[in-house]
Amino acid sequence: MAGTHNGGKKSEATIKAKYGSDFYKKLGKMGGSAKGFASEKVDKNGLTGFQRAKIYGSVAGQISRRKAKTEGGLENEPVGQTVA
Repeated sequence: MAGTHNGGKKSEATIKAKYGSDFYKKLGKMGGSAKGFASEKVDKNGLTGFQRAKIYGSVAGQISRRKAKTEGGLENEPVGQTVA
């Protein structure tokens, strides 16, 4: 049963049987390694993760999601006539 002490013990036994007794040790070791935009490692361009996120975010923010206005206001509306 999930969420109980006994259920936790059963899942621990199942995981250790499937993936080995050092599964949790490997999982804990991976937990502290930052990747992606959280990374402080310098990449081939000389940027850290935060700097990359700042650049890519500013580029993406400049892309407009709005459609360009046409002369009549709407694409299918004839020019010079109003919609009632």
